[in-house]
Amino acid sequence: MTDKKKTVIITGGTGALGSRVAARFLEEGYNVFIGDLNEDNILKMAESSGGKLKGCSVNLMDEKSVIAMTDRAVKEFGSIEVLINTVGGWTGGKDISETDLGDLEKMINLNLKTAFLSCKHAFAHMKKNKSGCILNIGSIAANSNSATTAPYAASKAAVISLTRAIAEEGKVYGITANSLLPAMLDTPANRAGMPDADFSKWVKPDDIANLMLHLASDSGKAISGEAISVPGGQL
Repeated sequence: MTDKKKTVIITGGTGALGSRVAARFLEEGYNVFIGDLNEDNILKMAESSGGKLKGCSVNLMDEKSVIAMTDRAVKEFGSIEVLINTVGGWTGGKDISETDLGDLEKMINLNLKTAFLSCKHAFAHMKKNKSGCILNIGSIAANSNSATTAPYAASKAAVISLTRAIAEEGKVYGITANSLLPAMLDTPANRAGMPDADFSKWVKPDDIANLMLHLASDSGKAISGEAISVPGGQL
């Protein structure tokens, strides 16, 4: 870290992954701004941080709401150096012949539209400072044989392409962009849904957070446009 604190916006920052990412960035001295639907959880996190963390409720599928979130973060901390998108969702379990169009639309909205809007407006601020780092959560399913997960895998593959396009556009402004592709994350919800799984092989949220810290640091500036697989012990 330099003498000037960097500011990170974390969408979905009250979730199992986002909250651990927020905690690690706070530990490293970042200003942390959370954008999430759950305002009560944001307030709890802000209180427990002693005021070091701030945030607001946001509908990441509504552009006006995303603009308000981005502007609020700039107003609170003065700038945006890092954007981390952890918001997303999953649906699956059926082959394509049994998959509803609504499943595809849901995945595109949750996984792609949210990333597109938050990247769009954070990028606009980063351009002014000619510096920035954008990190999007994809999925290892986007690059593997993912039977019965067509809408999810397709939406996450779109996140990879979006991120690569942003990385190319960001070159002239000193903005990097990368996507992280975890396999199964070790979260309470996933453990409850698959109680017989071998949790030791799952990806720990702290592992993702630590990788993000590296990519957001000066040491990570040489890495951009990459889709980084994080399989844990699963592949």
